[in-house]
Amino acid sequence: MKDTKGKILKSAIHLFNRDGLVNVRLQHIADEAFISIGNMAYHYKTKELIVAAIHERLSAEQKQLMAEMNVVPLFEYVDHYLRKTFELQQRYSFFFTDMLEIFRAYPDISSRQSQLIQWQKQQYQLMLEFNKNRGVFDIPEIEDQVKITVDQLWMVTYMYHTYRLINGRDASPDEYCRLFWGVCIPLLTDTGSLEYEQLKQLTVR
Repeated sequence: MKDTKGKILKSAIHLFNRDGLVNVRLQHIADEAFISIGNMAYHYKTKELIVAAIHERLSAEQKQLMAEMNVVPLFEYVDHYLRKTFELQQRYSFFFTDMLEIFRAYPDISSRQSQLIQWQKQQYQLMLEFNKNRGVFDIPEIEDQVKITVDQLWMVTYMYHTYRLINGRDASPDEYCRLFWGVCIPLLTDTGSLEYEQLKQLTVR
């Protein structure tokens, strides 16, 4: 049973990534998984249940990556988190390109994702505060600058796949990381600038 459910989810992710969420029907997923529609319905009666199962798996992986980063969020570990997150988003790219459709069609998934987003933003804030306290970030204490920066970081990391599709660009982990660090660069102290330069030297090797 577990193998069949895994096969269904793997087939669904492949089709959603390739064709877009709205263009995939249950019959398409059953055909891709080489099972009958009745067999698939025994495990997942609706497309919403399939998307919910995928979202549960994706959320768990996102939380694990972010929790690992925030153990000691030095620049090197933040960059490692970004590259692993890019790989994760590539595997589930439909969720990020079709996020608005998912929010509109599936309120329960939307609610869980909204809670996850707030948690993710809290983790970004912890990362900023940690690096401010160790003297590599200087964040002005005006007009909710921390909150604004957190929102910017979330947008560049979680809307990246929509951005690159609109601009007709191939997904690139280096570009993904540059967009994130581009938000952080204006916040760097002299010490932070030195650490960032060291990071760049490591990532080009």
